[in-house]
Amino acid sequence: MTQVTQDYRVYAVDSEGQRQPLAVHGLVIELEPGKELELVLQAHPNHPGQLLIRTGSELDAGSDGGSLAMLVVRPGGCNQLHLAVEHHPWRDVS
Repeated sequence: MTQVTQDYRVYAVDSEGQRQPLAVHGLVIELEPGKELELVLQAHPNHPGQLLIRTGSELDAGSDGGSLAMLVVRPGGCNQLHLAVEHHPWRDVS
């Protein structure tokens, strides 16, 4: 049996707080050059109601000597999180 995934409802919010619906499967936010966050707006069949946020890495592109992109989460209050992308040198520990 194939499970059908469903896109979450997504809105752009303007400067006046008005919502405009968007028909997208994901969003990429460029925090600064080389530092991006991707929000996957399609529900995973095994994790409905959860949002997947990921960042890329040079390792994903096949560069063994590059850096590792890490998603960093810092608390910002009782209902806030600050997300950042940090790059660290890749070291093989084997």
